[in-house]
Amino acid sequence: MSRRKNTKRLSLSLPPHDASLVPEPSRRLSTASLPSPARPTSSLLHRKEEEGDSPTVPYADGPVQIIPGIWLGSEDNARDWKDLVDRGIRAILNVAKEVSSPLDALAAQPLRSTVSVPDLKSPSDSSYYPPHIPSGRPAMHYLKLQWSHGQKDLVNDGFQAGFLFTDAALARGDGILVHCQCGISRSATMVIALVMRAATLCSPSVPPEVWNLKGMQAAYSFVKEKSKWIGPNMSLIYELLDYEKKLKPDSTSPAPSDAGSAVTSEEEIWSKQRQLLDEMPSDTENSERDSFLVMQEARDLDKAMENRIVARKSSTSSIASAGSGYGMGAVECITG
Repeated sequence: MSRRKNTKRLSLSLPPHDASLVPEPSRRLSTASLPSPARPTSSLLHRKEEEGDSPTVPYADGPVQIIPGIWLGSEDNARDWKDLVDRGIRAILNVAKEVSSPLDALAAQPLRSTVSVPDLKSPSDSSYYPPHIPSGRPAMHYLKLQWSHGQKDLVNDGFQAGFLFTDAALARGDGILVHCQCGISRSATMVIALVMRAATLCSPSVPPEVWNLKGMQAAYSFVKEKSKWIGPNMSLIYELLDYEKKLKPDSTSPAPSDAGSAVTSEEEIWSKQRQLLDEMPSDTENSERDSFLVMQEARDLDKAMENRIVARKSSTSSIASAGSGYGMGAVECITG
């Protein structure tokens, strides 16, 4: 059987073989080409707390010095080497578990500091980073504490670790930056605790006006005057109230007037946080998921307040039968 010849000499037009058949060689993405991660948020309340209603970005002009040598700021401030140098900051305390260290990318092997923080649930020894000449980063001491938005047992654990690291920095004559993600809640809680301790001990390194601060509410107001952006969440406020009791153990059985003031303070804080939840807008992105988170946090907030009321009633009844007791605490200073 004979084959018919293609007399018309038809031809097929094929694309170059390397245009679609051969895959492009894989290449490692640079940092600049990677998509920026979504901002982690545990709830709309945290988003509103950390973003605030102000059009100004928190700490856009740099961290704020609360008491001599102790600065409060955001994670962005921890990357501004020139600004840190200008302010004399040579130590960084990061209290946000989701915020990575800006120093690791510039130093392959940090040196373990002679000052470490033992007996913590997770490894959190401070590290010393020698100067990094190419980037302009100065020598820096660094400590990260793995705090969540609802971190517990700060009185016996987290605060003490932060105190040790801060004291070591001040003893060296270094300024210290305390930061979390935005400098609103967790790092503000750490700084308020530092102010409370300085006031109770009448620390000679702080102005005399700090010595006159009595309790958590006064320390909170003092820090708020320095940084308008602070706003610890309800869970962290309770940690500060517990720390106040440790500093003043006799406050567990206060006079009736003091007890009423403390109850009023707690209820005012709860009311403010609850109002934030009620005012959250419903026309946001992922509104269905956000609404669920808001409702969940509102229930948790209400439950926490119920537990405090029950505990308060129980404490009142036991005080009436047992009277006052003694406990260990910091030496309280006497001011005129």
